[in-house]
Amino acid sequence: MLAERNGIYRSCKEMKMKLDALGKEWAVYEATARAGEEEEQSVEAEWGRIKDFISSINGKI
Repeated sequence: MLAERNGIYRSCKEMKMKLDALGKEWAVYEATARAGEEEEQSVEAEWGRIKDFISSINGKI
């Protein structure tokens, strides 16, 4: 019975270490996703300025 409890304890300890590692990885994934979203918004804004500039040039030609 003691050996069984010791095995359960080790399993729980291993699972906790894996969850902790996943938690750290998740934080990295969230930061990467946030940076990607910010970059996408920046690109969309720049594209909007380019389209406005092209439209203004077409109106003068």
